[in-house]
Amino acid sequence: PEDHPYLVAKRAAPLALRLYRGGPTRDEWYEDAWLMPDSSTLTTTVFAGESYRIAVATRPYHERTGTFALSLGAAASNDLLANAIALSGPTATGTVNSAGAGTEAGEPGYGFSVENPRASLWWKWTVPATGSVWIDTLGSEFDTVLTVFGSDPPDANNRLGENDNATTRAGVGASALRLAVTAGQTLTLRVTRRDT
Repeated sequence: PEDHPYLVAKRAAPLALRLYRGGPTRDEWYEDAWLMPDSSTLTTTVFAGESYRIAVATRPYHERTGTFALSLGAAASNDLLANAIALSGPTATGTVNSAGAGTEAGEPGYGFSVENPRASLWWKWTVPATGSVWIDTLGSEFDTVLTVFGSDPPDANNRLGENDNATTRAGVGASALRLAVTAGQTLTLRVTRRDT
């Protein structure tokens, strides 16, 4: 019913859930997402008007009774570039949930990889004073890629900086950039996730 909605499935027993999207016969279905017995939550993007089938199973010889719940929600508003969140002042912080985020047609790719961006979230910041700025995604709960563009709309030829992993510590996927900036300049910031 909404742009870029998402579905969250949670289970309360060692059940395996598989979500399929496709036509009315099983031959037309394809696996869209899955939740195995050793995890508790599945989050995936779903689309209005599409039909979905949910398969529930247990491990062989481990018949159990269990339950699962579904909830539908909308992606963060700044999933769309047109709805980029405006940041202001010399310091600013933005926090959003990336569940259900997607990408848009014509969105610039990564400068370091042929891999396509996924789950893009957008911010804009007008630089208040000339100098250098530090931008990071420290504290994020997923592996991020931070890209800063010097144009609006963003242009791959005006990519001011991009970082995938700012640290080599295992399990940490935060990104960080230090850039020289000029007062009055508008930066377009994109944060994408690489683990969806």
